[in-house]
Amino acid sequence: MISSIPVISESMTYVPLTQVVNGLNALNNRSLPLTWVVRTAGEPSLLSERVESELRQASRGLLIERVRKMNEVVAESTARSEFNMMLLTVFASMAVLLAAVGLYGLMAYSVQQRTQEIGIRMAIGAGPSDVLSMILAQGMRMLD
Repeated sequence: MISSIPVISESMTYVPLTQVVNGLNALNNRSLPLTWVVRTAGEPSLLSERVESELRQASRGLLIERVRKMNEVVAESTARSEFNMMLLTVFASMAVLLAAVGLYGLMAYSVQQRTQEIGIRMAIGAGPSDVLSMILAQGMRMLD
């Protein structure tokens, strides 16, 4: 004889969105706000009133709150990451700028110290391109 085991389903609770402070609080309470995702063929903002009325009918009059486009939802969820990346980009750009200014200052000081040597090399017959390549090669050796 096969006995049937009753299946106990989890009870569902309705928590109004105004009572949920944030997503973390919703996860801690083990209850998520009721969320509807609606796909439209046209511009969503033009159909928002009609979608709201249909959702009110489908949910038997529950309050519909925070109707947003999906790009707004994505922008809100990635805002912190985008801010962190922008901050990292600013600091990295400042670091590269400081390194370039430091290298320029070091090269300028080196050329100033070797002015007599450069003059002698040019008097012997070295061209401006030869002197420039010598100075750049020295700068590249400093980067190692």
